[in-house]
Formats: sequence, C-alpha cells, structure tokens
Amino acid sequence: MPERVSDETKTARVVAASRRYVLLLHDAHTAEWAKTASRHLDLCVGDLVSYSSNNQELIVDSVLPRSNCLKRSYGRRSKELAANVDLLLVMTAPQPLFNTSFIDRILAAANTEAIDAALVVNKCDLTQDLQQTHNAISTYRNIASQTIELSAKTKTNLGELQNLLGDPQIRVAVFAGVSGVGKSSLINCLIPDAAQTVQDVSSRTGQGRQTTTQATGYIYRRDNMEDLCLIDMPGIQNFGLTHLEKAAVKNAFCDFTAVAQNCQFSNCMHLEEPQCAVKQAIESKDIAETRYQSYLEILDEIDRFVEY
Repeated sequence: MPERVSDETKTARVVAASRRYVLLLHDAHTAEWAKTASRHLDLCVGDLVSYSSNNQELIVDSVLPRSNCLKRSYGRRSKELAANVDLLLVMTAPQPLFNTSFIDRILAAANTEAIDAALVVNKCDLTQDLQQTHNAISTYRNIASQTIELSAKTKTNLGELQNLLGDPQIRVAVFAGVSGVGKSSLINCLIPDAAQTVQDVSSRTGQGRQTTTQATGYIYRRDNMEDLCLIDMPGIQNFGLTHLEKAAVKNAFCDFTAVAQNCQFSNCMHLEEPQCAVKQAIESKDIAETRYQSYLEILDEIDRFVEY
C-alpha cells in the first residue's frame, strides 16, 4: 500500500545536509531531519525548501529561489557553499594566520552576491606581532562593514559579536576562515552544544565531519526572535574565483571602485592602462599593495582557466 503523503506543504531552512538527508529549521524553534525527494535535488546549507510528510518521515520536495549563493571554484568547477546568506563573518587571527589573499578573495565573492561581510580577528589575547596585525586589520576597516577583535579563549569582546548576531535582519550567517584561526573554539563559545550537533549529523548521514556537506549549520538561539542559522565552513586554504568574469572581480574590489572614476578610461582594468587612478592610489599607499596583488592573482587564474 503506498505511503500517505500530507497535502500540506511547509517551508523550512536547511541547517545541515548530506546526499539524501537534511536537517530542517522551522520557525517554531524546532529542527527535524528530512529526506530529499530526489538524489538530484540541488541543496546547500541555508536553502529554504518546501517539504511535506508521509506516515514515516518528512520529504523535501523543492528548493525555493535563492537571494544569493556564496561560491568558490577551481578551474571550470565551482562549488556552492551556502545560500541566502545575510552576513559573512570572515575569521582570521594574528600573524602568521592573517591570510590577506584568502580574505580578499572571499570578500570579493561576497561582494558579487551582495552579501554583507564583517572581519572577525580571533586570538587577540596573543601579543606577538601585534603591530603588524593591527596594520593588516586597518586595511579592511573601510572594506568590511565591521571589524571585531576578540578572543574565544578569554571571551574578550565576545559580546560585540553576540550583539551583531542579535540583529533580527540576520537569519543566516557564515563563518569562513583558513585552518587554525579558531573557528571551532569560537562557535563552541556561541553554541555550547555545537560538538554534539556535528556528532548527530555524522551519525545520521553515516559520513565523517568533512564529507557530510560543504558546510555545517548550527542553530543559534535568540530570545524573542527567529533563531539564526550559523554556518561553519570547513577550513579553506584557497578560495578560487574562476567562475567570475574579470569585470565582476574588478567591481568586487570596493576600495578600487571608490577611486576608479578618476581613471582616464571608464573601462580601465587597472593593469597597464595609462593614467590609472587605482595604481596611483597604490603608489601613494591609499590602497594596500596586498589588495592589488590579490586582484592580479585572481585575474591571472581566470586567464589560465578560461574556456576557448
């Protein structure tokens, strides 16, 4: 006898996912596991989905249109990391973990998808190379919407991050950073049962932590408002952007666009063109040299992997 399927279709947000199972967050502050109706259903953490139920389990039927999707790529292959992102938290730490290449790339990716981004510098209790780190942070004060220096170990300035995550307009936030910056420690400060969530996901899907999905979402409880989906990206050492057009990369460097109106040519790519205001700003140190090097590296990668 066929299983009875409910006529009522509901919506929920994907908090964690594998090939066939997803953890759904409901408005009623509850989370339930569901099965995808098809192996070919294209899902990632942060997606809003419609689902129904039969007499045994919940079934995800379709994915609702996305407002944005954070992606990275290598060559001709791109990977969807998180959808419907309201805030990207780019996490870093003092030197030598302050990876400007990674920061510039993921900020550019966020900019192309109109995702607000904040810079979170963990391990501010460490004192070595403090001046060098502060110099690096200053580069991003007018690029990221907010810069927070904190310590997951001592909980210094943790309240600043909690205040940011308390914004009711933020429903999906993504933590991203290279390995070693302390993302797991910080998430455990924010969500004490985060480790249990990872164990539950791995147990349910039968897969290890790094193979369950592109990312893992956690439910961040907030009083008197909708819970927040807090997504933890696996440690990423290289954030490719070869899926983007070069013009999109240029426009994604917002500190470039602020001065590019003074370039001699309106379509200046800030390479070998004469009277380039961006290159002049780099020479005068109004734009950091590291930012320009990141820009050149991204354009070079796109050239190397372009399809003819």
